[in-house]
Order: sequence, then structure tokens, then C-alpha cells
Amino acid sequence: MAYPSFLTPFLSAQITQDGPMMVLGPSRQLLASRDEGESEARGSYPPLAYNQTEDKACILFWAAGIHISKGGTPVDLTNRTFGPGAIVDVGSSTCENETATLVLEYDNIEKLGRVRIVFKMSNRLYKVSGKWWFTLDQVEVYLDNDRASFNVTQVYAPAMYSYHCKRVAQDEVASSILPWSSSTRLWDVIFDDFQIQGFGVKGMHFSYASDCAGFFTPAIWMGLLTTLLMVFILTYGLHMITNLKTMDHFDDPKGPSISVPQTE
Repeated sequence: MAYPSFLTPFLSAQITQDGPMMVLGPSRQLLASRDEGESEARGSYPPLAYNQTEDKACILFWAAGIHISKGGTPVDLTNRTFGPGAIVDVGSSTCENETATLVLEYDNIEKLGRVRIVFKMSNRLYKVSGKWWFTLDQVEVYLDNDRASFNVTQVYAPAMYSYHCKRVAQDEVASSILPWSSSTRLWDVIFDDFQIQGFGVKGMHFSYASDCAGFFTPAIWMGLLTTLLMVFILTYGLHMITNLKTMDHFDDPKGPSISVPQTE
């Protein structure tokens, strides 16, 4: 039997700590914060967990904002997913050693009807590195009879890590996390401050996060290229200075002046 539960959030990309457990009901649990101000600093709601058993989470999910729509104004599902007003059902989710599926289901959402969001993840051993890595392979969104499917290629992390990204959305740009296509151009699917972990969950908290922001950002590349250009100019200037040659012959004031014959 599946047990959805809610956990206390901690900063993304950091390992969280355990706190005292408060039972909210037969299928939901809340991990209380040691400092009441911590939850307000990190958001007013805890992350969502899917439990295979009553006291063991196998998938963790958190986002500062969830907005979904098709051809209209995006509807905010954040408070319906996290916190005391959550109405989301994660009972259709599954956990295995090499695959995990997180299913978020909502009933009777205004302007949308029945909403279903599916995250399909896999855990693979790469022989070259000799390490296990998890990937988010596909995100599916269902609005009643409409379906949008996104084949994700940029969400991956070591199997024992979680994955975090400031924005996971469908954008008409090459670097979009959710690839844009003509079949999904009417859809708006946006996850702000997204974090997920489908494998290696221990102690009911996120593991260290692998962030989507690469080390070499566009600003860093611009700085490096500008520095290299300036170094090249300086090197070229020094090279020209060191190769300057002075005159090695001058007029002798006591001797005859140098004359240059001119011919017509």
C-alpha cells in the first residue's frame, strides 16, 4: 500500500537533517523543523514524498511553484501539492531499483479539470565511470483527454544525489529543460525551484543536490574570452617592443657630411 507524506524542506543542494515526526493521519506525515523560522525562510510548505511503506520514502519532490495550462492563463498548483491544503494524490507512483515513477493527480481543477503529471525516472550503471546515475527521462502532463509528453535529456545526477534546477519549463530555446515542439506549443508547463530524488533516499530528506547550473555560465565565458583577448594584445605589444631596432649609423660632425647622389 502506498503512503504519501510531507517532509520539512531544506535548502536545495544541501543535505538536510532529521527532525521529530508528527503524524497527520493514516497516510500523511510531517517532519517538524527544529527551528520554526526555517520553514518560512525556505518556503511555507514542505516537500512531497511518496512512501512504499509507512515510514520509508522512496521519492522526494519539491518546487517553489507549479503552473500548468493549455492555451490559457497558467493555473497555480503549488498549494494543491504542498502544505496543509494539498489535495494531490501520489498513490499511482511506483519505486523499483532501476525505475521510479512519480504520479501527481488532481481532481476538478478550475479551467483544467482532471490533471495528471507523471515523472518517469531510471537508474543506470555506466561501465565507463563504474557509477550509477539517475535520469529523468520523460515528463507527461494530462488535462482530461489532452496529453503533452516531453522527452527530457538534461536532467541527470549521481544515483545517491538529488537534482535541483531553478527553473524547469517548456521554453522555445535550445537549452530548455522541457524540449519545445510544435505539438506542445500551446502548453505552459513551469516548475520553479525544482528538486527531485527518485533513488537512494535515506532518512526522509533530500541528499546533496546536483544543480543544473553549469560552472561555466555565459558571464564566465565572456570574462574568460575578454581576458584571453587582452592577454593576446599585451603579448603582441611586448613582442613588437622587443623587436624594435635602433639606428646603427650616424653623421660624424667632424667629417664630411653624408651626401646622397641624386640622378635624374
